[in-house]
Amino acid sequence: MRQFSRSLVLLVITSTALLGLASAHADSTAGSAVAKWPYFDRWSAAYEELNGDREIVIRVATSRNYVTERVDAHGYVRLDLLAGKVAIELDQLDRAVDVWLLDNKPGDGKSILPEDGDVLIPLGRLAPNKDGSTARLETHFGPERFRGVEVNWILVSEAGADPATSRLLYGTRPYLENLYTRKRLAREGYVEEQIAPRVTDKALASRSLGDAPFSTHPELAAGATVANKAAVIISLRPHKILAAKGLVSEDVFRGGEVFFRETFEGNGRSCGTCHPPENNQTIDIPFINLLSNADPLFVAEQRPPSDPISNLERPPLMRNFGLILENVDGLEDPNRKFLMRGVPHSLSMATSIMAPPGNPDVQDHTGWSGDGAPSPGRLREFLLGAIIQHYPNNSLAREFKEDVPPGYPFDFRMPTDRELDLTNEFMLNVGRLSELDLPTLSLTDTSAEAGRTRFINSGCNGCHNNASANVASGLNLNFFTGVERLPNPAQGFAGINFPLDGGFGGQGLNAFNFDCDGDGTNDCFGDGQFNSVGLIESADTAPFFHNNVTPTIEGAVAFYQAAPFPAPLGFTPAEVDNVAAFLRVINASFNLQMGVQRTLAALDIEPDAANATNFIDFAGIRGTSNRLILLAAFEVEDAYQVLTGGPLGTLNPDSVAALSAGFDALGFAFFSNNFTVRAYYLKVAAELLSKADAGLGTGTGLVMGEGNLLF
Repeated sequence: MRQFSRSLVLLVITSTALLGLASAHADSTAGSAVAKWPYFDRWSAAYEELNGDREIVIRVATSRNYVTERVDAHGYVRLDLLAGKVAIELDQLDRAVDVWLLDNKPGDGKSILPEDGDVLIPLGRLAPNKDGSTARLETHFGPERFRGVEVNWILVSEAGADPATSRLLYGTRPYLENLYTRKRLAREGYVEEQIAPRVTDKALASRSLGDAPFSTHPELAAGATVANKAAVIISLRPHKILAAKGLVSEDVFRGGEVFFRETFEGNGRSCGTCHPPENNQTIDIPFINLLSNADPLFVAEQRPPSDPISNLERPPLMRNFGLILENVDGLEDPNRKFLMRGVPHSLSMATSIMAPPGNPDVQDHTGWSGDGAPSPGRLREFLLGAIIQHYPNNSLAREFKEDVPPGYPFDFRMPTDRELDLTNEFMLNVGRLSELDLPTLSLTDTSAEAGRTRFINSGCNGCHNNASANVASGLNLNFFTGVERLPNPAQGFAGINFPLDGGFGGQGLNAFNFDCDGDGTNDCFGDGQFNSVGLIESADTAPFFHNNVTPTIEGAVAFYQAAPFPAPLGFTPAEVDNVAAFLRVINASFNLQMGVQRTLAALDIEPDAANATNFIDFAGIRGTSNRLILLAAFEVEDAYQVLTGGPLGTLNPDSVAALSAGFDALGFAFFSNNFTVRAYYLKVAAELLSKADAGLGTGTGLVMGEGNLLF
């Protein structure tokens, strides 16, 4: 994909050295299954301290999507599932409403709306008080009422209306609360059949990687065979062997299928359209330039000007600046009330977005401004918001298939609760699952080590504790940084002007409420705050900030020296380079660890390809192995570019030499059809990449998510 520019002399490695490395690594490949996500047990213990399912609090509100009519009402529903108690309070009611609990049961073709076979429990009817005070209702149904029941949604409909067609307010629980209840019900003997998700993908082959990136190596390309290339193309999705061997759990595997392939009967896009695994789960100009014009990313320019979908994006801004149109402040006027934002990577979300249990008003903080998911801002709803924003196929009215009569045009279908959960599970298992400990970290490169010290002793570590997305307490917060006041070269490009971006909190507003550019006049929606992102993954995900205005990691660090940043950190030019070098090195370590993970997984399934009893299984397993090798190579490429692309020259030359040799070993494995040879070079590659990582410093080890093996 990207050119890996280095001397071809690194291709020449003596057989003696390779044999020694392979022998030394042989024992370390056993049992290469990825460690499971460690967060749930800690979260579950904290949730139980808050009385668990005896004290559920769900916030209900309107949203920029999913509701059938926007209203000003909002409030809370409190549930004791074990005792059967309900307490409801709603403010600003303007009509009588019914409140419902929906437990969506699995079944073919089901959506998140109430349908036959689901459990729909009426919780009560509330009417506005004459004095405008909060409307309240308390009911004690008894312990049998909610026995065996999950709480997928709380729906508020107009009194007497069907909640499938009247949605004024809604709320849902965080994914982990639902998972906790599911596990509790399983212990109590309630076990539901788990229906596999529907995958209605339209064009799986639209982004086949072919034999990149090794096509730039003539020595390797010459060894390619038709059979091997066919195995890459046939495996358009990962083979079930990954789950069968325990390398990936069944739920994460299925969640990856939904994430990368499910189009929800929309315009052909999937989550993977903007979050491809071969490009750090984001898109940038180099990646965009490699895509076919038929790619679903370009759906807006594929339609004639008379087609409403031609206004779904601003193609010149996408092509030249990597900017995507977002209606985060509301969909009521999508051609006027919109923003242009870069695509944030979706790696390591398990460490960066999770809200603590027990507070329904604390969001999971997704997206650039922390409100990327529909109200109340849970990661579980992120998929719903993405479908509504990015998948329309007929109009910008965003008509759900379920909301129109049969045979009428629609824009997309609704997801099922199972799809929401599986996607959530996948997204929490991609990237890293753990944090660094910067005080005990020690980096080999002197500039990077100086940058680590300066990072800790400056304000950087306050908002990005341990180079993560969180403050020291573990919460992921929003901050005003003034980034929107930087000159934006995209503004006015090709005659396209777009509104200023007020960040968090602009949903539902009809008049500007914030001064984005600092000239004393309100000119945008929101409060000017944006969400802290993890920095471990940052150096290879340029350009930077929500609007892609800074092309280099050094430029991103330098932004914090002076205004418009409100609390300048006072970095000297040398300190800017050192802090950036620190970020480059920890990013490279992350890349290399993911590369090792994918290499070991490819090695683990090689015997299964050798023992396959039919060509379809062989091609699927071999294709999966090859795709893992390619994805590992992309990470190694990133590490190389990050370590060699800065103003200080090559960081950690010994590590660069080792990772370069590891890259070549991956290539030799990829282009061989001999099982023994492939295993040999995969072992060598894993050892060389591990050696390169170890050379960067100590204390850089991370727990990697199993979702990194999916594509």
